[in-house]
Formats: sequence, structure tokens, C-alpha cells
Amino acid sequence: RQDTVLWTKTVIWLTALGCLMVIAGIWVTVDVWRKTHRSRHPKFSPYRKRWYHWHYVSGIFFGIFVLTFTFSGMMSLADIPEWIHKPALKKGSATRTLHARAPQPEDYPLDYRRVIAAYPQALQIEWRNFREHPYYIVKDRKNEYYIDAADSLPRPLQLSEEEILKGVESIYTSQRDSSQHIPGIRISRLEHFETYYRDMSNMYRGRPQLPVWKITVDDPDRSVYYIHPETGIIRHVDTSSRWKYWSYTALHRMRLPGLNSNATLRKTVLWVLLLGGTAVCITGVALSVNYIRRKCCKKQR
Repeated sequence: RQDTVLWTKTVIWLTALGCLMVIAGIWVTVDVWRKTHRSRHPKFSPYRKRWYHWHYVSGIFFGIFVLTFTFSGMMSLADIPEWIHKPALKKGSATRTLHARAPQPEDYPLDYRRVIAAYPQALQIEWRNFREHPYYIVKDRKNEYYIDAADSLPRPLQLSEEEILKGVESIYTSQRDSSQHIPGIRISRLEHFETYYRDMSNMYRGRPQLPVWKITVDDPDRSVYYIHPETGIIRHVDTSSRWKYWSYTALHRMRLPGLNSNATLRKTVLWVLLLGGTAVCITGVALSVNYIRRKCCKKQR
């Protein structure tokens, strides 16, 4: 696992082979089903042997899920190929631009010693910025506090609509040629979660994630920026990340519309599918072991 490149290639190749194996199993299942139901007295399962029967039955109900779960596992490490979509912006360039032009720590209007005095329980302090706007992240054992450093007195961070809009505009003004026009940019205040901006409480450590500013850009990537005014946290969604969402997050974690808003239902569906997929795998391994055992016994004879 320390060799990241080798680890990534190993997972991708194994899951790709797994996808081929599952596709072959689904093909055989469909063929057996078709032949079985052409007979005069069709049965749900044509197999009498226990392992064959349960592998066939579990494969009918959960085979497609095993395929999507294996494929999405591969996509957890694989990048979206450029022949599917080539991003107009380089990966991470938008975030780097919004964090550029950072003032030096000694130039912060709010001295860090005042922050320590206001938060004596602090264990860690980070210097951060949103364009020219400086702020601190103060961490203790349980919480994170985002403190505005643009004033001499400590107060919670609250980025304004204007500076957020100017920040996103700077992404395109810094990268365009003189012949190019700045794409249309629209900003709105989002009061509810949606598909690409969902409940991510672990990231926010219990901090309310709404409202958030949603900035839509009419660029080739159909970019959308979600910027949280109280933390400065930025989520950039473009065509590649949408492909990544549907090929990994949606299929692997069941982050699907209708399930995102109900954690209990989502986890229940996920557990049922995972247990069914495990049954497919266990019965398949049992059949393989029995096959190898029979071959070995024949050779010994």
C-alpha cells in the first residue's frame, strides 16, 4: 500500500477482471434462464445441487449489483478518461486560484495571540484565506472554529456574496486569453441539499452546512461552485466530477436521489445489497473449490 502507483494499478486490474467475470456469470444466468423457461415444466432454478442452486438464485437477484459494485470499486481509483471528457480547467486550479493572493501571517489584522486568548482550549491554529480575505481555523478536541482575521477583534467568519462572486470571477479572468470572454456567472443562496451538494457532516464537524452560496458558470465544463460562507470550504463540480459521482459515489455508496435524504433507508438498502452480493461471492467460491477438488481427485486416481 506504500507504493501508491502499484496499489492503484493492482486494484484497477483486479476489479476490471472481476467485472469481466461477473459479466460472464450474468451471461450464463440469462442463457440458463432462457433455456429453462422454454421447457414444458419450467422451474425457477434448474439445479438440484445446493451450491449451484443458491449461486443461480442469488445471481439472479444480486448479479447486477455485484457488477456495479465491482465497477464502481474500480472507479474509486481510476480517473475519468479524457476521451470521455477533457476538463477545460486543470484539476485543482480553481481551488488554488481562490486560495491565491494570501497575505503573510504577520500581515493578518487579527493577531493569533488574541485568538489563543479567546480560545484557550485550542490545540491547533491554521492560517487560511479566501483570496485576500484572511481567516483562522482553530481546532480543539471536538470542534473547529472559523475566525475572521480581517478585523482586530475575533469574530466568526462570514464571507459576503460580493467577495465570493469576485473570487469565482477571478478564476476565469486569470486563465482567459485576450480573445476570450468571461463566461456568464450566476450566484444564488442554496437553502437545501441537492445531488452534488449533500450532507457531509464529517467534513464540517457538526457545523450547519446550509445555507451555502451556489455559483453557476456557463463554461464548457458547466461548472458549479458551492462555497460555504462560514467556513470558506469550496466544492467545485464539473462534467468530470459528475461522471465520477455516477460511476463511483452513486453506485458504490448508494448516494442516489431519494436515498440521500434518508440515511436509515440508504443504509438498509446498502446492507441488503451487500449481504446479497456476499452470498453470490460465497457460493461462487464454494463452486470453484468443489471444482478444483474434483479435478485433483481425478488426477490422483
